[in-house]
Amino acid sequence: MNSPQRRWFFGPVSDLAFGCGLIYGLLFVWQALAGSGLRTALPYSLLPLLTLLLGAPHYGATLLRVYQQRESRRKYAVFAVWITILLVVAYVAGIYSLAVGSALVTLYLTWSPWHYSGQNYGVALLFLRRRGVAFDRTTKRLIYGCFVLPYFMVFVALHGQTGSAQYAPGSYEGTLLHFMSLEIPLGAGGLLSGMLWIAYGICLVGAARRLSRGAAWRDLLPTAIVTLTQSLWFALPTLGSAWGLDPFRHEYRAYALMWVAVGHFLQYLWITTYYAAASERAAGRLRYLGRTLLAGSAVWFLPALLFAPGLLGRLPYDMGLGLVTASVVNLHHFVLDGAIWKLRDGRIARALLRSPDDAEASPAAAATAPRFAWASRALWATGALSFIVSLGLFVDDGLAGRARADDDLQRLSSVQARRRWLGRDSARTRLIVAREALAVGDADAAAENVERSLALHPTAEGYLVQARIARGRDDDRGAMRALHAALQLDPDNVEALLRSGLRWLRTGHLPEAQDSLQRAHRLDPDNPAIEAALQKLQAASASGPRASSASDRAPH
Repeated sequence: MNSPQRRWFFGPVSDLAFGCGLIYGLLFVWQALAGSGLRTALPYSLLPLLTLLLGAPHYGATLLRVYQQRESRRKYAVFAVWITILLVVAYVAGIYSLAVGSALVTLYLTWSPWHYSGQNYGVALLFLRRRGVAFDRTTKRLIYGCFVLPYFMVFVALHGQTGSAQYAPGSYEGTLLHFMSLEIPLGAGGLLSGMLWIAYGICLVGAARRLSRGAAWRDLLPTAIVTLTQSLWFALPTLGSAWGLDPFRHEYRAYALMWVAVGHFLQYLWITTYYAAASERAAGRLRYLGRTLLAGSAVWFLPALLFAPGLLGRLPYDMGLGLVTASVVNLHHFVLDGAIWKLRDGRIARALLRSPDDAEASPAAAATAPRFAWASRALWATGALSFIVSLGLFVDDGLAGRARADDDLQRLSSVQARRRWLGRDSARTRLIVAREALAVGDADAAAENVERSLALHPTAEGYLVQARIARGRDDDRGAMRALHAALQLDPDNVEALLRSGLRWLRTGHLPEAQDSLQRAHRLDPDNPAIEAALQKLQAASASGPRASSASDRAPH
């Protein structure tokens, strides 16, 4: 039997809370009991801050493990260099191609619960081995089933015909990207889910019976809690939405999964801190966590800044750039993490990983590092600046929300101006500012913001605002050009068709007015404004059309 000191990593409280996921279990109970109270006290808008404070360090820990030491860089060269280059190329392609970007998002959202499940499985085995619990290959396979089967339940839910890709923090909804679902038919999906649940029950019962034969309950408790955590993360949510349980209801799924991500981040930092700084005192562990925070912050922030619209990219952050960045950063993390924790031995490891002897035999391995100290300091300074700016962006999000709630146009404009210089300019927010400026009679501010919105991402709504501005300036041709552009983007936009028809009617172009208004009526037959416009058209037709030149009809 192992000594008491070896039974735990940091101690029973921290190991059970962070390593086994007990802290998430408490949050789950709080969600089930408090419901809207918890969502009010700790809203979903905290996700960017939690991702910065916990998600970035959890990724930074992997970066330090692979890149900080020359020996590790050489050992994991296939992953640290060549696969990283492939992911950088995919990142650039995903920014310029919505199809590639959507494929990256689909891969990330599908792989993410697998990554979480694999980590839980590894932690469960670690606790058994630390307690000297013996298990044979059959028992190990049953334990594996307790973690892999919930993932496949999620996979079926993700790729079903009525599934949701909401099994990772954040969402692709509201962006220009989409989830490439396999569209598993409902009947097949239901059958697969039923079979998975039966197999899951068999694995749970079988693993519990075989482990309990030769081990005390206190030795199995940590692994049992990790298994329950896996179930709460992935198995139960596939049923909870159908049962109407508050934490799993569809409209609250994103919020519930925010806390799943927090649980995963904490678990990863717990285990990596142990292996990287177990011999350190508290101050040494804090320094290690600080380095992970800086490293992770830089990699989360800098690519999105470099490929922001106006620099090397064209996809606005809130319309896909942020999600493509998150997808590639996480995919890189999944690859590196797999190399670190799964390729420790075997033929695959020998083929992909360089041995320490190879690293030491290389002349480059004997090179001294002091001459590169300046580069190290520059990297840490970059990480610190990235963290400070990212924290400022979170604060700006709150300020922008309050400014919108207070109808404070000036404050909202100033916040957005700052965000522009940090690569976070938003076509949507610019359009909101333009509409509010137009409502208070500030046509110049409205024109400036709508032009910026259209430059970031042209939309029919943006051109409609531009048409209103042109109308207020008695610029009929400018208004018609804007309406024409709106209809080019969205031929079935009822508001654009109605406004276009009224303008054709005012200028006496009755055939064009009739075409626009009748199309609008077919799309929205109960709209009273369209009915009134058609009555005006009928009256104008009865009195005879007004002649017009071809140049008047052209939208220019």
